Amino acid sequence: MFILASAALLAPAAMGQAPATLTIDLAQVKANVSPQLYGLMTEEINFSYDGGLYAELVRNRTFQDRGKIPPSWFLYEWGNADASMEIDRTAGPSAALPLSLQLTVKTASEHDQAGISNAGYWGFPVRPQTTYHGSFYAKASDGSIGPVTVSLVEDETGQAISTTVPSLTSSWQQHEFTLKSDSAARSSQYHLVLSVGKTGNGVVQPGVVISPHLPRSEQRKSH
Repeated sequence: MFILASAALLAPAAMGQAPATLTIDLAQVKANVSPQLYGLMTEEINFSYDGGLYAELVRNRTFQDRGKIPPSWFLYEWGNADASMEIDRTAGPSAALPLSLQLTVKTASEHDQAGISNAGYWGFPVRPQTTYHGSFYAKASDGSIGPVTVSLVEDETGQAISTTVPSLTSSWQQHEFTLKSDSAARSSQYHLVLSVGKTGNGVVQPGVVISPHLPRSEQRKSH
């Protein structure tokens, strides 16, 4: 079993830009406000905040959307792999991330891996020649479950951009990783997969934060 605790895939944002400066002159009136205007209401429609203004690509990354089976998360069983998953409301890496997703792997191998996947908000847009930096929190009841493979997989072609992180331990740890797309990667229909190739138990708290490292003036690290 391995337990994932929090996954987040952030939209591109940049590195190295100078911080913006806002100057306010309270002595100079720029416009008059109507005395009948008491406030402003905004409404969350079609993920305009979550996955929109909040540049999050992993949907329901902290497992807090309602549902016995966490919405937007799916069991991944390739070939002859056999596994199950369930939400764990008692185990999380911190008070801010109290939930986790428990994966129990009954059968798996290097080629027939088992794990979990997330389709994001109608797919993950992947750009060519882009480096994606990420991390996630995880632990395992048995370290023999081996390393975790992290992949962005194209829905139609099955083309994958993958890397591995070291074997899990029995304590919550944040694992960092990097994914680099090639010149042919240009699609908005990728999905995220975290998988293992051995049997065992583990917990993941999707603290998977992935943000592209973009060239030139587009560079700024996402948080």
